[in-house]
Amino acid sequence: MKAKHYYLFDEEVNGKMKGRSLDKSNWDVLRMGGKESPFSIEKDIAAYEENCRKALSYKKMAELLCHIVQKYGRNSQKVISLGVGKGVLEWHMKKMLPDIAVECADYTEKAIERLKTVFPDVDDAYVFDILNGDYANLDSNAVYVMHRISTEFNSDDWYKIFRKLYEADIKCVIFIPTDLDTVGTMCKEKIKHVKNVLCKKKDIFCGWLYSEKEFLKFFHNRSNVPKYLVEEKIDCGKTAIYVLKRNNKGR
Repeated sequence: MKAKHYYLFDEEVNGKMKGRSLDKSNWDVLRMGGKESPFSIEKDIAAYEENCRKALSYKKMAELLCHIVQKYGRNSQKVISLGVGKGVLEWHMKKMLPDIAVECADYTEKAIERLKTVFPDVDDAYVFDILNGDYANLDSNAVYVMHRISTEFNSDDWYKIFRKLYEADIKCVIFIPTDLDTVGTMCKEKIKHVKNVLCKKKDIFCGWLYSEKEFLKFFHNRSNVPKYLVEEKIDCGKTAIYVLKRNNKGR
């Protein structure tokens, strides 16, 4: 079960956005905006670190992920986080596991450059396209984190992404959806969007909402053979942490 996801940004941001979808250029508008927001990266280290310290939900998530990395990534000394956004989760993880290399990847060049200036402790930060990038260029033995990027891609995209992860011999992925949506939450989303349209408010198409059943499909191939097995699931309110291990028989 899936549904379209829309978001109504404030007027200042909306005025700078082109079109009605959250593409690469519009992500740059969000990340590089001068006005402080949940999406923009602060311009200096002090402001950025203050924001990170206040983000207690990210700190709690980082504690869980650090425990998972220590438990399942015994042979790895590296975490690669894909689609990092502001890098708040990764900032907390680096504080908690200073001896583990933490790498941040996203597909907007300007945002990555700013992130490197405000997060100097990051071991590496670079541009990487989750959908079209070459995973063979990344470390297959690292523990991969995919946190709150589930809405970014459609179903076909997610099947492609997990196929590419598998073919690159990436062994451990920690996958945390934005939400595990239901019929109820999807109906609320539709009603909210219709109201915005009727009120002539420009909400932006930001991707897709999925039920848990849909996410579990993505870990398989189209023949329903698991490429990644759910080693552990940890419920976290409206979402969950899925610890995925590569299935060597997944072809």
